[in-house]
Amino acid sequence: MGKFYHSILFIFFLYSCSLSPSLEKATITYLGFDFSKKIINAEPSLNDIITILDYNPSLQTIQRDGNIYFLTTGISKNQYITDLGEIPFNFIDRVSSTLFYDSISPPIIAGHIYIIKCKDGFVKVFIHSFGGENLLQLKVNLIYEFSEDSVF
Repeated sequence: MGKFYHSILFIFFLYSCSLSPSLEKATITYLGFDFSKKIINAEPSLNDIITILDYNPSLQTIQRDGNIYFLTTGISKNQYITDLGEIPFNFIDRVSSTLFYDSISPPIIAGHIYIIKCKDGFVKVFIHSFGGENLLQLKVNLIYEFSEDSVF
């Protein structure tokens, strides 16, 4: 039942994404990613996703819980990423200014939509899949839409 549900969800997602010509694909690794430039910068701090972690960067202590997290700023409570769950990609057409207030970094889950505050705008991300044997080889495949303002 679960695989069937995810298959239907993915087909619906692809259909809803076909409505927007500005979608991009990316693979995030421990090297990070810059969504506006569509590249991995040589200097990690210039990327919107600095790296992938196996612990929550919003917590004081490092507790590995088996989840994967994106690091968007230095290790701090606010990581400026919000999990919107399993919703249609085009359901979100703008970002509220209060969306990132006091947010704790959520784990990255395949099939979920996330909004990330970038250094020069916002990005709406659908996590497609994961792969890799360990954290340094992990690849997070995603589809995204970048906006310089708060409207997609």
